[in-house]
Amino acid sequence: MGDGIGLTGVHALIALREELRRAGLAELQLVAFASIPLSGPDGASTRRWLEAAMDAGCDVVGGCPHLDPDPPAATGAAFEVATRRARPIDLHTDEQLDPEALWLCDLVALVAASGFAHGAVASHCVSLGVQDAARQAEVAQTVADAGVAVVTLPQTNLYLQARGVASGAREA
Repeated sequence: MGDGIGLTGVHALIALREELRRAGLAELQLVAFASIPLSGPDGASTRRWLEAAMDAGCDVVGGCPHLDPDPPAATGAAFEVATRRARPIDLHTDEQLDPEALWLCDLVALVAASGFAHGAVASHCVSLGVQDAARQAEVAQTVADAGVAVVTLPQTNLYLQARGVASGAREA
């Protein structure tokens, strides 16, 4: 969804969801995956598209805040939409190897402070893997206490995190 494509994909997936439901073949849950930027004045258009996708019938608020210029604000913007609409949220939180980037904690704090009961998922929590064991245990406990689900994607993230590494190196 967004400038240039509008809601074309959203409408196609909603039609597919209804067709599958009518045929009794599957239940398809649609995530309105907000592009970037989502935060600040530059994210106003993206926020409007996210709202429009939810109005059109998407089931879950989604996004990739770690790519936003202001990841905590992007998390907050997506969370505000999910809270207001009483819908689940599914965010790619920390898909990078920077140990300073642990924005998973921002999502967890929002869920814990609000008592958000609609379902929260964090995926691609790569930077959690570069924390020391004590920090990992601490974060894991806060995630569990808040009831945030974590989706691990090891094969995908091994590829994504190595995308800047040249392949095909040969021994002489």
